[in-house]
Amino acid sequence: MKLNSKVGLLIVLCLLGASCVQKPRADDCKSGQELVYENAGFSSYTEDRIRAAGVVTFQLELNGMLTIYDLDTAVFGEVVRNEDGSYFTVNLPQKIVARWIVPQDDFSSFHFDAEAVDSSSDYLEIYVNSAKRLVKKDQVTYTFSPWTEYLKSSSIKLKACNLLKNADGESLASSKDQIFEVLAVKGDLIQIKSSKECLPDGTSFRELEGWLKWKSGDDLLIDFASCD
Repeated sequence: MKLNSKVGLLIVLCLLGASCVQKPRADDCKSGQELVYENAGFSSYTEDRIRAAGVVTFQLELNGMLTIYDLDTAVFGEVVRNEDGSYFTVNLPQKIVARWIVPQDDFSSFHFDAEAVDSSSDYLEIYVNSAKRLVKKDQVTYTFSPWTEYLKSSSIKLKACNLLKNADGESLASSKDQIFEVLAVKGDLIQIKSSKECLPDGTSFRELEGWLKWKSGDDLLIDFASCD
């Protein structure tokens, strides 16, 4: 049997100890958006596009307000945590695309792709609906995490186009329904291990561990999982 020269080269490299993590096919992992939260008159989506150096997370106290400004400092929208703490008042466009927005008190999340904190002295530069917008630093409580740290602090799930592989390079279908924690990050690769935390009811836990790509350029090749 005659081997394709590229296949032969890959086999040689693998035998020499080079990484044999298979690259997802670009046409299988197309960038898109996924619904995160929906309530009367408001919906939030996450996206596969990486917009900035990391992710900023906002913590709202009772009566706390998150005000988002356009670059000309006109108000783009606001979120207020109401006094009784039972719900949020949302004054934003009907559809919001950000890293992870859930304005519900028992498992609220306000995560936005953001430039490094020192990129501006007065403002945090975040991304909402594909555009850079501003939040005044002195008006909010926040945590900025570079992508490496954000990944390690998150639960993730795998896309069908980018599953763990067995020793023969075949996709492990069983890894599609599992939730994973990130153990290590090396460039575009992450080492992951299945976790019982956040596993949906009715899903059997499978002990899995391995390496795979988490991004290609500015495109995410994994999904984040919610622990509600």
